[in-house]
Amino acid sequence: MRGLKDEENVTEATADRSPVPPVRPQPVDATADARRIAVIACVLLVTLRLFIGWQLAYEGFWKVSTLDTNRPWTSEGYLKNAQGPFRNAFRNMTGDPDDRTWLDYDSVNAKWNARYVAFDEFYQLSDQQKRQLNVLFEGPPDFRAELDEFPEGAKVPENLANFVEFNPQTQRIIVDGKRHLTQKEKLELLALVDDVLKDEQGALREPPEMNDGENYTNWELARKYSEAIERVFQRATRLSYRERLDVATRIDPEAPRIVFGGFKGTIGDKYTPIDSYYSTLLEEYEEARATAETDYQREHAETLYGEIVELKNALVGPVKALDAQLTEDMYGILTPEQRAKGPLPHPWDTVRIADTLTITGLCTLGTLLLIGFLTRFAAAMAGVMVLGFYLAWPPWPGVIEAPGPDHSLVVNKNLIEVMALFALAALPTGRWFGVDGLLVASWHRMMGRRNRVAAENAVPAAPAKSSAAKPSAAKPVAVKSEPTATKSAKDAPSNTYAVAEK
Repeated sequence: MRGLKDEENVTEATADRSPVPPVRPQPVDATADARRIAVIACVLLVTLRLFIGWQLAYEGFWKVSTLDTNRPWTSEGYLKNAQGPFRNAFRNMTGDPDDRTWLDYDSVNAKWNARYVAFDEFYQLSDQQKRQLNVLFEGPPDFRAELDEFPEGAKVPENLANFVEFNPQTQRIIVDGKRHLTQKEKLELLALVDDVLKDEQGALREPPEMNDGENYTNWELARKYSEAIERVFQRATRLSYRERLDVATRIDPEAPRIVFGGFKGTIGDKYTPIDSYYSTLLEEYEEARATAETDYQREHAETLYGEIVELKNALVGPVKALDAQLTEDMYGILTPEQRAKGPLPHPWDTVRIADTLTITGLCTLGTLLLIGFLTRFAAAMAGVMVLGFYLAWPPWPGVIEAPGPDHSLVVNKNLIEVMALFALAALPTGRWFGVDGLLVASWHRMMGRRNRVAAENAVPAAPAKSSAAKPSAAKPVAVKSEPTATKSAKDAPSNTYAVAEK
């Protein structure tokens, strides 16, 4: 009896050791993830996504709205002021990071010539508009003022006769457009009638009576002549844009170019033009920035940078303002139909490519975050884009602090936004609230419907044929009978174990 009980225990232990089928991992369900996170956390994360998407989209579409104006948005200034380890890469994208070409007459003039040709081709200017455009660039061929009759006995001085004349047929006093009357030359022309209009002390005479015959006639002619000289002087003092550019950029290289009193324009003991002083400051700053190791050296580099920015604004600012005014006057000669074509396209250079990519990225990624479509991809790409903004001027030790009221060290608003976007890229917020959730739900419904239809249309498998139906050709095996005709149910497990042992 004891042996039978031992066999039963061994049999039960063996049954417990039977192989267990492996547990298959279940597919991740986004709704299950959402249930594991508090509802308020889901709401706040979705709100964060919507806020960032709104900020990016609004910024992008605002930049798009400026493209139809005479002053479209550009990233050129941001790239030129880049600092940090990627400074040269960002600045070199502009081609002229220090705006030195704006101080060169030939460079600006070549830019204006290209704009003139592109403006004419894009808007298909009429002959009259072309003449108006030429007047803007070159100035009028002459300056005129109405004058019925030249004063009797008066004659233009010989030193002015080569560019000042009176035409009795057109009744105009004419000044050559390539010459501009100076104050001294105006006074010489006015002096021709001083004896009629002024007394011996130089004071203006009282006008004679109208019935005073010849005296009144001479006085009236002298008065009209003086008014005509004043008018033609005012017109002749107006410079064309090329002449104004020449004044702003081409000066006597031996003369100092003093813009304002804050800069003395001196280097050592030698008096130097201020534009050369600007170039020298740039070289000193680049050297100071590259070799700065101590706090004092970094502060010195920041001081140089501030002086450079101020000096550049004083030098380049007037030329850029002149360029902007020329652009505005050029658009002023267009008809409403021509203006409807929009602003003149900017040439495809590195800056325009960067502007286009920035505007497209802001509008597209911001919109995707708002509607919750491709949310993780949009958040990741937006994080990479904002990271580029951060690297353009990072608040790192040793890097000049960006101007503005904010003060940061390593972490600023851009970096915080980058981390928030990367966190959103790791969460299925679009499935919680957005187009992504609608698409996933539609996909599940479609797949469930397809599985049900497939199950309904499935053909049941044919039943397997019994092996007893086929006669076996094998030779029957003799089975040795046991001494007892019947066995108890208690002996069955023991015999099974014995067979297994054999």
